[in-house]
Amino acid sequence: MLQAGGVSFALTAAAPLSLFNPREARALDLPFKALSSDEVKIIEALCDALVPGAREAGVAHYIDHELASPAPRLLLRFAQLRGPMAPYYHNAIAAFAASLTAQGNGAFASLSPDAQHGVIEALRTGTIKPWDTGAVAAPLFYGMMRNDGVDVVYGSAEGFKNLDIPYMPHIMPQATW
Repeated sequence: MLQAGGVSFALTAAAPLSLFNPREARALDLPFKALSSDEVKIIEALCDALVPGAREAGVAHYIDHELASPAPRLLLRFAQLRGPMAPYYHNAIAAFAASLTAQGNGAFASLSPDAQHGVIEALRTGTIKPWDTGAVAAPLFYGMMRNDGVDVVYGSAEGFKNLDIPYMPHIMPQATW
């Protein structure tokens, strides 16, 4: 068994590492593992309103990939919440959609930019009503979506270049994302 495991480990270690690229995943329309199509629409619309370019950068694929991985690298893990992160995302997205429905707004993507800004401000300040108390707090959800959008748009050498900021990592990544 140890010999077989050693061979398996050697083959795995010798194989080139491929890094996930959310922009390519979106372009290829790869299937989602953890998110529903309705959740994808909400994430893309909200994150793109918060961080222009997040939709095209593949924010929904990024979140889905991380939620489906055994060790997600999403900012939410630092919020001292326990257990898998997917339920926190599912519940907060559901609370957001239910709040918009209760207010008679319909889908976030169908709102005017001014109306979207008003919803985002209410989300950020925690004044969005109603909000399911079983979900993470509205301001935390705002932070989750904003951070995830920033990660995919600006969290790479290309993103730094677009901001005219020198990208000076200690170790240069072999590939983006």
